Amino acid sequence: MKAYLILVLLLAFSSISFSQNDETIVAQVGNEKITAKEFKVRFELSPYIPVNKEIDADTVKYDFLYSLIAEKLWAMDAEKMGIVTTKQFDFYFKPIEDLFVRDALFKQEVENKVTVSKSDLEKGINKSQFTQVVRFISSQDSVSIFEFHKQLKSITNIDSLIPLFNSIDDTIIDVKFGDLDNETIEDTIYSLKKGSFSNPFQVDNGWIIFYCRDNVFTPLNLGDQQAIENIRKPIKRRKLEILFNEYRNNLLKGTNVKINPNTLFLLSNIFWHRLKDKTPVVREENNYFELNENDFQEIKTSLSEADLKSLLFNIKEKQILLYDLLSKVAYTGFSITQLDSNAVLSKLAYISKRFVEEQILTEEGYKKGYHLLPQVKSDLNLWRQKYLAQMYLVNTLDSIEVDEEMLINFYNNQFVKSFSTSLVKLQMITLNDLDEIGIVLDKMNAGVEFSVIAEYFGKTDSLVNQNGETDLIPVSLLSDLSNTVSGMSINEIFGPLKRSNGYTILKLVEKTESNDSMAFAYNEVKDRLRSTLRLKILTEKLNEKTANLSIEKNVKIYNNVLDKITSTNIQMFVHRFMGFGGRMAGVPLLTPFSGWMNNEVKEKILP
Repeated sequence: MKAYLILVLLLAFSSISFSQNDETIVAQVGNEKITAKEFKVRFELSPYIPVNKEIDADTVKYDFLYSLIAEKLWAMDAEKMGIVTTKQFDFYFKPIEDLFVRDALFKQEVENKVTVSKSDLEKGINKSQFTQVVRFISSQDSVSIFEFHKQLKSITNIDSLIPLFNSIDDTIIDVKFGDLDNETIEDTIYSLKKGSFSNPFQVDNGWIIFYCRDNVFTPLNLGDQQAIENIRKPIKRRKLEILFNEYRNNLLKGTNVKINPNTLFLLSNIFWHRLKDKTPVVREENNYFELNENDFQEIKTSLSEADLKSLLFNIKEKQILLYDLLSKVAYTGFSITQLDSNAVLSKLAYISKRFVEEQILTEEGYKKGYHLLPQVKSDLNLWRQKYLAQMYLVNTLDSIEVDEEMLINFYNNQFVKSFSTSLVKLQMITLNDLDEIGIVLDKMNAGVEFSVIAEYFGKTDSLVNQNGETDLIPVSLLSDLSNTVSGMSINEIFGPLKRSNGYTILKLVEKTESNDSMAFAYNEVKDRLRSTLRLKILTEKLNEKTANLSIEKNVKIYNNVLDKITSTNIQMFVHRFMGFGGRMAGVPLLTPFSGWMNNEVKEKILP
């Protein structure tokens, strides 16, 4: 099986660094500069799949740069058009802005205050040289565990005692430094010598006694800096958790915020109205029902200005409205596992309670001016550019109208009269959740057949059935996937691709050529054909517009700088964990759009 692109999924953005910290200018777009550093970060920390997959690695760099320039040009034109000041832009971008402000608050008030002392490190080094082989003797019954402990004191053979207690579980675990979140329990385990045991400990699900079977000593090379750093990490993690809880509890202490039940009921009823007729997404025996991007847009449009301004709760003098919660939920997504209006209300109530805490943290971040920190401003400018460019593209697409006459002409002149029609069968997985994309990639890397994974996730895309597979379908009717699929080989796996409805990973399982295009009657294909025609017109329109903007903004590309940039051949799909909760892509995913660059444009913009 050939996999054109299986991406490495990383879960920590802040730990990634580059040796190349080059501010040399690769390209100039108006007053903005694309540096070698910015180019490399964007290029290496997100997947980029060019329309033409046959181009070599050096050409891909140019293709990526042309697409990055297009993104900047679209964002500039969108700002000129006033899109940045619209409610539509605010609705989608405000959750991103708040996320970065909370992240900055976390870094400044919690993470940056974590220190590892010399004594902390020495203690960690001492522990790390031992593996404690421990029997975890547990029970939900406190009477049994204390009686066991009492008898354990007076015997020499623990194995003879275990069978006498039916309610007690016995598990042997090799405990290494940092394995446990609870440092108190770790200290207790590491205090035990071979044959000794602890007093009963109360834990979340009952009681436990630790019995040490052995202390295995492995000397540590103190000159190994990586080993020392691996010891430092769990120490920092534990201290971070303590500081996090202290800061959060102090900030929220005495807070009494009342959520308006009428506003919650209003939004819950609207969600339920759209969810009740949804087709379930099937996961083996489990179903779930979700609202997609179009749902949220239609919900927002259907609500009156008065409804959008319905008070949800107050944080001191600031009013948080239904609009704010809807914006947040549109960003994070919403789904339920059963079609029940009470389930909708219950989940929305839970989200609202969490939203109260988020808004208190966000306000504290703004109050301290963390939105003005250089790194925060830089990150927000990057994402603002992406969102403006995306809205520019969507607005351009929305302006394209295809009437019946245009569609019939397209059907007769290009679809029916084509010499042959490529028919393909695909297995597809389309998901919004980056965690689930990670699950797919992990399963693939573990050797699980893609067909098995697709069947597990089921109907995640409108094109596929409950087994995650399409019928034989003309490539020309795949809309945004047409160019990708047309260049694929049988059994090739491709993705993940960022699309309007999430991230798609697909496999080409069958391909055939048909000379009988008439087998697809007009009424059978016209809806998909309409999408194909609109995308074709969009591409032509944006190619021309982008080329003109490149000249208007005096775009310059410095080939000698780009040619010197070295990069790995492994593209990474990176998650960035945000402080106080939340996660997003490490950098914005770039939409491949390099077709605007032709020889005429090159002659005008090369310095």
